[in-house]
Amino acid sequence: MPTSLVTVRSLVDRTFTLLRAHPIFALPVLAADLIGFAAMHIQHALHQPLFALIFSNSDSVISTTKSAFVLTPENAPKAAILAIPLVWGAYFLNVFFYTGALLMTCALVRKVSGGESTDLRAALVYAVENWRRLLRFSISMFGALIIAVFVFGYLVTMSMKVTWLAPKVGRDFSYLTVLPLEIAFVYLFTRPALKLLSKTETSPSQSSGHTATYFGLITIVT
Repeated sequence: MPTSLVTVRSLVDRTFTLLRAHPIFALPVLAADLIGFAAMHIQHALHQPLFALIFSNSDSVISTTKSAFVLTPENAPKAAILAIPLVWGAYFLNVFFYTGALLMTCALVRKVSGGESTDLRAALVYAVENWRRLLRFSISMFGALIIAVFVFGYLVTMSMKVTWLAPKVGRDFSYLTVLPLEIAFVYLFTRPALKLLSKTETSPSQSSGHTATYFGLITIVT
């Protein structure tokens, strides 16, 4: 255990040293973050026009103008169903672009480790060339995310029926519920992520798997 902790500390030190020496390493993640942010806002902006198109009625038989859409308890379930493709599509784009940023960052680190200069374009080409691996990993993580949402929803619903726990829903309980789900993500996806980042898709060694898992758990808890 102490050896693993020292290894994680060395990994953290090495990470910040590389970031200070090569700020370009942060660009893929920043780009993925901005694209994901834009995707979420675009899908939010599309809700109102979509609901207006489906639910709004003309003011009169001869009028071509439609009344403004108003969300009500009656149309809310249908509106939620209509929004599902937009919402989950944006979530998938977030997962896909962050995974692509991971591949690009790995390519940049590999170049620096080999004594070569950083080349953002070459890193992008590497991610595009490995789009099948990128897609497979993104789909698997997206599927796990959907399961986690249903599990979280179930736990929150059940907690609402407990008198002393219901007032804490949305505050302390939400954090305590999400934390084990995030820990489960770390355990499930650490080794597949290391395999994804390997050029030959070889399985990671036990030591590297443990080190990456410890690092992931420390990040989640922090």
